[in-house]
Amino acid sequence: MLHKNRKEGRRPLNVIITIDTECWGHYGDVVLDIASSLRGRVPGKSGEFGIRKQLELLSAHSMHATFFVEPFFSLVAGSKELDWVVSSIQGFGSDVQLHAHPEWLHRAGENQGLSSTSDDVADYPIEEQRSILARAKELLSQVSLTEITAFRAGNYGANGDTLKALAAVDIAYDSSFNPSYGRVSDRIAGASDNQPFYVGSTLEFPVSCFSDGNRRLRHFQVTATSFEEMRHGLEEAHRLDWETFVIVLHSFEWIWRVKGKQRRHLLDRLVLSRFRKLLRYLEQEGERYKVVTFSDLKRMSPEIVESKPPIVGRSLHTAKRNLEQAWRRTTYF
Repeated sequence: MLHKNRKEGRRPLNVIITIDTECWGHYGDVVLDIASSLRGRVPGKSGEFGIRKQLELLSAHSMHATFFVEPFFSLVAGSKELDWVVSSIQGFGSDVQLHAHPEWLHRAGENQGLSSTSDDVADYPIEEQRSILARAKELLSQVSLTEITAFRAGNYGANGDTLKALAAVDIAYDSSFNPSYGRVSDRIAGASDNQPFYVGSTLEFPVSCFSDGNRRLRHFQVTATSFEEMRHGLEEAHRLDWETFVIVLHSFEWIWRVKGKQRRHLLDRLVLSRFRKLLRYLEQEGERYKVVTFSDLKRMSPEIVESKPPIVGRSLHTAKRNLEQAWRRTTYF
C-alpha cells in the first residue's frame, strides 16, 4: 500500500500520464500519417516532435508514462513501424499498454465475421469484442517486452461487455471511462465519477475530469486545458484525497492539423509549453504527487475508494484557456 505524506499527513496522489499512441488518418496516406502523428515530423522544423520528444521530456524529469499503443495500423503499415514505436517507448523505460481502433481491421481486410464497421469497440457484440481485443493484444505482444495489463478503447468507445471481454483475454485494467464524453461514458454501467472501481473482475480507472469556469464537465487533456487548470485540478485532487488522477494526451498532442484543400500540419508551441510546465510542476511537488504507470499499479495494489468530491475549476483559469485557444486559432489559420 502507499505511504502517507509525512509533511501533510496525506498520501501522495497517484498521477498517471497516459498517451494514446496511434496513426491518425489526417492525410489518408499511411506513410504521411505515421510521419505526422507518431514521429511528429513537421515541415520546416528539424528533429521530431512525436513520441520520441515526449519520451525525452519525461526522461528529463525522471518520469515515465503509460503509452496506450494502437497496433492494428501495422496491418496496413507493416510490423516494422509498430516495433519502432514499442522499442522506442520501452527503451526509455516507459510503459506500453493496449489501445484499439477497429477501423484499421476494415482497412486491412481483416474484418471477416465482424457485424459492424464502427470504430468503437462497444458497437460490436461481446464475442466479436473478445476477438478484436485478442487480436490487438496478440499483435502488440509480438513486439513488446512486457506484459499487457491495461487497455483504453479508441474514442473512449467501451461498454460493460468490453470490460468482460478484457477479463476474458487476461487484461486487468481499463481506462476507457471518460465522464465528460456523455453518451459514450454512460455505456459502462455503475461507473463511479472519478476513482477506480470494479466492473466484474476488471478495474476501471476513469479519465480525470473537472467542472470548468463555465460549469461544463471537461477532462484533463493537455490540448483541452490550460496549465493553470491542470495545476488547480491536481492541487484539488490532492486536497480532496483522491487516490488517482489520470491525464490524457496523444502521440500527436502538439501537432496542429489544418484541414482544407491543402492539408498540412504545424507545431503547436502552446500545447508543448503546457506539457513542459506540467512536468516541471509535478517534479517540484514530488512530495504531493507520485507519477506512476499501469505496470507500476500491479506492484502497488491500488486502494479502492468511494467516489471523491468533484473538482470545480476557477473562472479565471477557464477564461485564460479560452484566450489561449482563440490565440491558437488565429495563429494557425
